[in-house]
Amino acid sequence: MFGNFLIICLVLPVGGFSPMLASNLDYYDTEFVIRLARNLTWRHKFETFITFASNRESEMPPGQQLVMASLERQLAQQLNLPIIVWGLSLNATFYKIITHKTLVFATIEHYSPKLVPMLDVLQETLDGRHNVYILFIVRGLSNRSPTQRQLKDLFSWCWSHNFVNVALTFQQTQGINQVRNELFSYTPFPKVKAINVTSFGVDYEWPNLNNCKVNGYEFRIPFFYDPPLTYVRAGELRGTMGSLIHEFIYQINGRMRLEFLHDVNRDNFVDHTMLAAARGEVDFVVHPYSHIHPNAKRIAGAFTFTLYKSCLMVPVIRNSVFSSYFRNIFRSSLSLFVILVIIMPLVWQICYRQGLKGLHLGSVIFYMQSLESSTFRRLPKAYKYFHIAMLMAVMIMTTMESAVLSASFSVKQMGPQINTIEDFLKTPLRIMITKAQEQVYINEKLLPEKLRDRLIFVNASTLWMHKKNFNTSYAYIATSTNTKFVEFKQRYLTRPLFKIMDDSQLCTQSYFLGLPIQFNSPFKECLFRFYLNSLSNGLDAKWISRTYENEILKGVYTDPQDVGTAQASITLKEIEVLMKIYAAHLAFCFLCLLLEILWKRLTHVKRKC
Repeated sequence: MFGNFLIICLVLPVGGFSPMLASNLDYYDTEFVIRLARNLTWRHKFETFITFASNRESEMPPGQQLVMASLERQLAQQLNLPIIVWGLSLNATFYKIITHKTLVFATIEHYSPKLVPMLDVLQETLDGRHNVYILFIVRGLSNRSPTQRQLKDLFSWCWSHNFVNVALTFQQTQGINQVRNELFSYTPFPKVKAINVTSFGVDYEWPNLNNCKVNGYEFRIPFFYDPPLTYVRAGELRGTMGSLIHEFIYQINGRMRLEFLHDVNRDNFVDHTMLAAARGEVDFVVHPYSHIHPNAKRIAGAFTFTLYKSCLMVPVIRNSVFSSYFRNIFRSSLSLFVILVIIMPLVWQICYRQGLKGLHLGSVIFYMQSLESSTFRRLPKAYKYFHIAMLMAVMIMTTMESAVLSASFSVKQMGPQINTIEDFLKTPLRIMITKAQEQVYINEKLLPEKLRDRLIFVNASTLWMHKKNFNTSYAYIATSTNTKFVEFKQRYLTRPLFKIMDDSQLCTQSYFLGLPIQFNSPFKECLFRFYLNSLSNGLDAKWISRTYENEILKGVYTDPQDVGTAQASITLKEIEVLMKIYAAHLAFCFLCLLLEILWKRLTHVKRKC
């Protein structure tokens, strides 16, 4: 039955251990352990055995290989298993051997994990295998039973490294060759507690620990204000990620201990929360991270749930009052101006040889100036009708100019948009950014180096204020989460305030977004299954919608429906153009005055002649 099983003894160089020979070992009855091993193998269908033991003196029979004079040797002899001495390495890995069908024996001589260096090797070898079954065999201690404190210390170490299927056997000598075997296990929920299962004896069976029902287990949740991802409202986690964690903990019947972190934000959350799971301080972190983060390699494990990328978010270009007004004015009055100023002098020159008079009359009509009654009476009858008709046309055109001016302030018209990096560089826009974002996006070459000259550096709080108020005076770097939120807020606007660039040069590549979690966390599978269920039944979409609506109602973000889509302000350059046009009009009026004076003098000279 056990002929195909494998036992591996790790021999560790521990200088502080006193040698223990087979001749001076305390009497240890291996019958209980052997019968327990047979029962567990039959119940759990184990396929391999692995034994961890601290360094001991060895017997070397002449002409034979190294054999351990220890309990491991007795187990190997009784179970007919070979012993493989792996060597003296602390980082031995057995991923091709260790599975959930592996039974691990670990011989210890102290209850305190600090006094058992072999546990460090056990943890490093079994890293990522939290579902492995471990049986601790206590040797070399007095006949006194372990206290609850001692058992809790050992089992707390097991839970801190996510070993959940653990049992411990202890043997007491009650007389000559009479022993009493005690068997302990533990449960981590709601708190680590040792359980005496001696009454089960060799018929003990590891219960199926349900990590999806934690019976009030308390999760420590350090957090900072990070909307719309994570924040706290009325003592409960909210946000797109906060709601997921809150509902997951509620689903598995757990409790939360919320700890607000002051002076922590997205730029400096690495040492406070991002690596908390890697340090074993928390089970998982509620603030997601992306793999483009410079410290992503320091994450022990991650619950990856979506793709993520960052793009440049630029304001939508709107026409200014200046450009809208004058474009419409020129469109309506240019043809009339050409007729009056160019065609009329030509006609008068051809018909009457008085081109200067035609220019004067055209200017008078265009500027709606009156003629002297004597001058008007001397004009040809056909021209009088034409003159009156053109005056009426100019009056209509003036009315149209007033209407166009009103429309320029009320009707919103889109200007030429930014579509490529070349378009962006032609604009005076600056990119508001923090030093931490520069490290991630510019220094790591995720965005073009030519954008560096357009950067304007601010602290995290200033950047937050500008983004939450939708300040269109700057461009920003928006993550996928920010993109969804901006699109949500602009869904009812006829003209959006911001545009998310889709040009490959202004976007990073797609990376995974995940929650930092312990590498071998027993909750990872439950959390992943809960997340898939939330996607399939629409809970994820509901959390996103509720988060965005609540943030707008609470005033965290300015509602763009209240801000409106006002026209862009007139710049100094446009005011300069306006002054030039005004000066040109004055010059033309002055020219009309000179033409009138010259014409009057010529007429007066002709009368005298």
